Amino acid sequence: MTPPLPARRRVDGQAAPGPRSTAAGRGEDPAGDRAIGARAARRGVGSGRTRRHLARLRQGLPRITLLLLITAQLADLATFGVAVHALGIDGEIGPLRVVYRMAGFGGVALAKLLALAAMIVILELYNRRTGGGRWLGIVVALMGILGAATNVLALL
Repeated sequence: MTPPLPARRRVDGQAAPGPRSTAAGRGEDPAGDRAIGARAARRGVGSGRTRRHLARLRQGLPRITLLLLITAQLADLATFGVAVHALGIDGEIGPLRVVYRMAGFGGVALAKLLALAAMIVILELYNRRTGGGRWLGIVVALMGILGAATNVLALL
């Protein structure tokens, strides 16, 4: 039988909390502690990296990512309107051509705004689940910038 472990001390001299049971402190693993340990391992308790990851998930998407995403998609919509006014709808080869012919620019604006709202919700949910929504948001914003750039190039 091994002697009990000495009490751990914090920097301020107070006794630090010990293991859940003395058996766990001696390296034994009774059934109750094994179950607690398995739950803690699944949750990632005790890992500084995991705690930082969970804190980042609770924060949501960074505001700059949302601002970039919204600005890029609205720039794409605005340049689409200018290009269609100057060149006509025949220059558009995407699905917005069909929407424009059915409902005009208002229909395109409504479809684009609904798609933007859906993108934000999906990115926020993805970010809460994985923490990687920031980079995905930047990729979606770059697609909006690319759309705006192609509209401007069509005008030149």
